[in-house]
Amino acid sequence: MRKKMSLLIIIIFFINFLGGCWSNTELTQMSVASAIGVDKKGEEYIVTAQLINPDEIAGAMSGTQLSVYTYRTTGKTVFEALRKFTLEVPRKIYLGHIRLLLLGEELAREDGIAETLDFFSRDHQVRSDFYILIAKNSMATEVLNILTPIEKIPADKLYNSLDTAEKEWGGVHGIYLDELISQLVSEGKEAALTGIFIKGDLKTGDNIENLRQSGISANVQLDSMAVFQGDRLIGWLNETENKGYNAVIGNIKSSILVLPFKEDDDLTIEIIKTKSNIKAKEKEGKPKIEIRFKLEGNIGEITSAVDLENPELFTQIEKRAEEEYTKLINASIKKAQKEFHSDIFGFGEVIHRENPQLWNSIKKNWKTNFENLEIEVYVDANIKRAGTMKRSFIGEIK
Repeated sequence: MRKKMSLLIIIIFFINFLGGCWSNTELTQMSVASAIGVDKKGEEYIVTAQLINPDEIAGAMSGTQLSVYTYRTTGKTVFEALRKFTLEVPRKIYLGHIRLLLLGEELAREDGIAETLDFFSRDHQVRSDFYILIAKNSMATEVLNILTPIEKIPADKLYNSLDTAEKEWGGVHGIYLDELISQLVSEGKEAALTGIFIKGDLKTGDNIENLRQSGISANVQLDSMAVFQGDRLIGWLNETENKGYNAVIGNIKSSILVLPFKEDDDLTIEIIKTKSNIKAKEKEGKPKIEIRFKLEGNIGEITSAVDLENPELFTQIEKRAEEEYTKLINASIKKAQKEFHSDIFGFGEVIHRENPQLWNSIKKNWKTNFENLEIEVYVDANIKRAGTMKRSFIGEIK
């Protein structure tokens, strides 16, 4: 009994030391940031912080205040600018819960993004599971000032939109900090980031009245993929090229493919599964890439009267789907090779992995070798189902 009592006393004694941490900070002493934007003008960084209003999020203010507030300051470095927020914000800004890091296009083009990323990769508060986006044709601070409907916190809206679009549309690609740094330091792959732009009236987008009307006057929308060379932005892929790029890198989980069918009619395929396989070959001492892309899908919509019980029709649809995706992929490759000279697909990494000796002989001039790289694309489509109806009722309408 005495042994049990002694053990209990020891446990209670040590529990007293587990109540906190020497370096802890109470929540009431912090302002939680949901997103950070970074721009640059001249020699100074412009840092914008989107801070959460906890009373409004909890519903205490009944919609009378904004869910977030944005603050902006400047500094010679990103770190200095963040510390200067203490001159204006009454609490220390906490970065452990940011969902987005938004970089202005001018910063990405003129100065590059490496110096900005250094702080976020080094700071002990910051986790790496936030998306990094490029503000297309605008500053990051302008995008973060736009209030968005549905989601109370604009950063959550953008994070969830990117996450959903990546799964259901296939034209965007969300990248976390660790993956981006890996692309930047790789010898055989360049970076590509999703862009976002302001849609509508910038002047009214930061007003709460923007959310109190059925047709909002300003919103933010995901757009093209930003193509990098090193850490500098050099151009943009369009919507078609986006899908080709994501097909090559194996990032299409689900998507929609619209095919011309019978004169002015269209047929829509819901893509439910894809697989991309990239192989490096050697031909006469030079590298060659083979891309094999497989897709499975269902017929989701058709605007003409056809008999889908005819198996030959499915074969025709599969052939057209293969032709269309071959065009998408080749369009993105051509843009990267001939206009940007940037290996965003990671073909160099594939060669390095599968044929190190060949890679060592070409890596010094990889930019030129990539421009002239022979690439063959093979697409295999499998259309499985036609929905709940084999015959369209359209033909029965007089």
